[in-house]
Amino acid sequence: MFPSYIPTPPAYVAQAPTQTENPFVELLVGSTRPFPSCHFYVFGATGDLVSKRAVRDAMVQLAESHTLSGNKDPFVLLGQQDMPATAYLTGFRTGDSESKPISEEGFEAFKKLARLDQPDAKIIGVSVKDVADYKKLAPELGNDNAVFYGALPPKLYGVLMDNLRLSGLSNQPTGGYRRILLEKPFGNDSSEARALNEKLVHDFKPGQVLLVDHFLAYPGMTNMLSFRTDPVVDEALNSKYVEKFEIKVLESIKSNDRPYFRDTGLVRDMVQNHAIQVFSTMACELPAEKSGDALRAQREQVIKNIVVDENSARFGQFEGFNDSAHGSPPGAPPSKAETYVSFHFKVNSPRWNNVPFRLINAKGVDHKRSGVDIKLRALPEKLAARWGVTANEPAIIHTTMNPEAKIWVDFPASKKSIEVPYDSHVPDRPPYSTLFCQAIRGETAIFAAPAESLAAWRVADQLTGLMQSRPLISYKAGVSIEQIDDH
Repeated sequence: MFPSYIPTPPAYVAQAPTQTENPFVELLVGSTRPFPSCHFYVFGATGDLVSKRAVRDAMVQLAESHTLSGNKDPFVLLGQQDMPATAYLTGFRTGDSESKPISEEGFEAFKKLARLDQPDAKIIGVSVKDVADYKKLAPELGNDNAVFYGALPPKLYGVLMDNLRLSGLSNQPTGGYRRILLEKPFGNDSSEARALNEKLVHDFKPGQVLLVDHFLAYPGMTNMLSFRTDPVVDEALNSKYVEKFEIKVLESIKSNDRPYFRDTGLVRDMVQNHAIQVFSTMACELPAEKSGDALRAQREQVIKNIVVDENSARFGQFEGFNDSAHGSPPGAPPSKAETYVSFHFKVNSPRWNNVPFRLINAKGVDHKRSGVDIKLRALPEKLAARWGVTANEPAIIHTTMNPEAKIWVDFPASKKSIEVPYDSHVPDRPPYSTLFCQAIRGETAIFAAPAESLAAWRVADQLTGLMQSRPLISYKAGVSIEQIDDH
């Protein structure tokens, strides 16, 4: 197994090749399309994702940077019931222990973007299950463009889509659009995902419903894609050179305070989408056609070719998961949600023939890191020349997308390391900023396809079945992956 830490600072920084715009990077973060005016409706605005976490950061950034304006691009925040703006904004500004601080300028700009700067402003109450409530949005919306974003549990996606359709809000105006964004995961299990997909295909136009996986919008993920799609690097990513390949999604946070995670566990909450998206981005074939549909199809194909080694699968939960002293909500029923998942697999394709893969996903461990480690038994000549080492020298490539975007290469034989330059074309901004802008523009490459999700659910179902017959490993919070592996 590779070390789970991020390598120490390298002895020198690799010389950057002349950077040109990468067409795959442009698919995710660039756009040649105009930026039309659009009403952006946020269902679930009072939930943690929007009011305290990642969506909060994005809305503030889009407002403070003047990318969007409340005059023509308002964010309309919707909750289960009306709430005075003053009450909401107090909690929004304070956040919690995981929230990032907001500047005074950013806070004031956000209030204008969300049109919460007037004395009578409020969070609009819309019951997701009551179609009559949706109709109260129609008078102001008129025939304007709209994006409806569901920061909701997957169990509500079906009723959200039904009621947007039945209320007429999803009807696309002539020359305009109405788009729906659904958060991860796409359903709570594969049967729900299939049912949602049937509804999507039957009731909506192609591309009208977009699946959000914010990992795809991390600057670090786009930087990884830029690195991986470099032809000189791509030459090394196959069974001729790769000895083993590990995907790691590690978090120090525990998440045992979150009702949704307590119900689902790591396989359904993280492995099925985020972790597999990291894998597919680094392991898919590169399409000849530089389009969102072509890239998604290749990600889907490599996910479909995963062959799990069932004997290798291990699951665990950190000690104290159900203890209120360690974050569990007081009075919450005990949960068997897994906080550690590890399994080996192979990919049934010519590129990856007999290459061993391992995916490790964990919460409550000693550090945060999402990325991959790829051990090369030898470097092809062109890549070795770029990195200033001997041809055929072994190497370990470390890519990290979170908490920071870095790519490092270790050379065990010569005992040196290099840092691969960050792609200067990749903007450093919150992932949801990119997602929301691309949704407004209609650029879909950054969103997951339903077929990708269905392919990933096959793997998740297999792991869930294995977990039923295997005891959870118990580990202390704050330990390393190596210590868990020693159990």
